[in-house]
Amino acid sequence: MHMKKLTFAFGLLLAFSAYTAQAATITLSPTTISVAKGQTVTLTVAVDAQGSTLGTVSSNISYPSALLTPTSFTFAPNWMQLTKAGYDQMSAGTVIKTAGYPGGFAGTKTLGTITFTAVGTGAALVQVQNNSLAYSTSNQNTLSGTQGSATVTITGVAVSGGVAGSTGGSNPGTSNGSTLNGSTGSNTASTGVTATATGTATGTEAIGSSTQAAAVGALGFSIPTWITILLILVIVAGGVWFYMRSQKAQQ
Repeated sequence: MHMKKLTFAFGLLLAFSAYTAQAATITLSPTTISVAKGQTVTLTVAVDAQGSTLGTVSSNISYPSALLTPTSFTFAPNWMQLTKAGYDQMSAGTVIKTAGYPGGFAGTKTLGTITFTAVGTGAALVQVQNNSLAYSTSNQNTLSGTQGSATVTITGVAVSGGVAGSTGGSNPGTSNGSTLNGSTGSNTASTGVTATATGTATGTEAIGSSTQAAAVGALGFSIPTWITILLILVIVAGGVWFYMRSQKAQQ
């Protein structure tokens, strides 16, 4: 009797071990990822048949809608998507995707990739739910146990050029300082150039003014001289004319 009990218990253990060994699982990778708000998150969904030959897989994946928004799901090659209601959804915190694999597959196969956009900040848990399905070619659901998950840590808003948060704030300060210094230097240089130009122009104008004054002075001196000479010539000519006329009168 005792031997029968041991044999029965050993048989149950073997049956349980065989069942456990053939329990299919759906996993997500990478399991941890860090992004900034506004950036995209891509997770790979894979199925491990665990000794079975699977023909159809339906993955039911939950996500926090306050932190993530699903934008696309791309199936891996050879999968045939099933779009029937209840087997295809990407909203309200759930992504459900279902597809068949013609001829079935053993081992591990990639089902597809999910792309999210990070819309909030915090730690987002993306989890494969236990009500997912992995049907064997003999139409048995072999999925069992805890399924895969991924944690997405989302920080502040992404900054162009890959710099975010306070680091991004320090760069504009440095840039502003450089700009101000550069502007000051440029202004100083401009002031110097302006001063030089002003000085040159002033000097040129002074020289021009002096030249004009000298010309005016020279002109002022020459006009009375020519008038004097002209008057002298007129007087001399008049005297000669008067003398010659007097001589003719005496003859």
